[in-house]
Amino acid sequence: MRAPSHDHCHPIPLAHGPVGQVEACTCGAVRLSVGPLTLRFEVASFLALVDLLEHARERLLCGSARPLNPGQAA
Repeated sequence: MRAPSHDHCHPIPLAHGPVGQVEACTCGAVRLSVGPLTLRFEVASFLALVDLLEHARERLLCGSARPLNPGQAA
């Protein structure tokens, strides 16, 4: 995967789990939309975003409803 090379946001479809989209910006701001829920957060790098999404996908697939704590390791 490559980081976006332009300054505007663009949708990245989620490969598994519920239908949703991620909008990643070069500035580090990310909007994650799944159904009616939209989250906006900052990530340190594109790889950190990929790790976060993989962890979230695993939690959704296993049915875990507990929220993540800030800084919690995957």
